Amino acid sequence: MSEKEMVYSLLETLPSYKMGYVLAYLQGLTAEIPNEVTDAALREAEAFKTDPGSYKRYSSFAEAVADIEAGE
Repeated sequence: MSEKEMVYSLLETLPSYKMGYVLAYLQGLTAEIPNEVTDAALREAEAFKTDPGSYKRYSSFAEAVADIEAGE
C-alpha cells in the first residue's frame, strides 16, 4: 500500500469533527515558501526588533522618500 493510499484509508476512519484539524495541517504543509527577497525582508524585520537603534529613522514620509530618491 502506498503512503497516499494509507492516508486515504486513515481519512476514511477519521470522524468528521476532526477533518478541520487535518485540513489545517495539510494546508500548512502546502503553504508557499517565501522566495529569497521575502526571506531577507523577514530576517531584516527580526533584526530590527532586536536592535532598532541600528536602523535609520525618519521624522516624515517626505524625508524617507528623499533618501530613496537620493539612492541612500
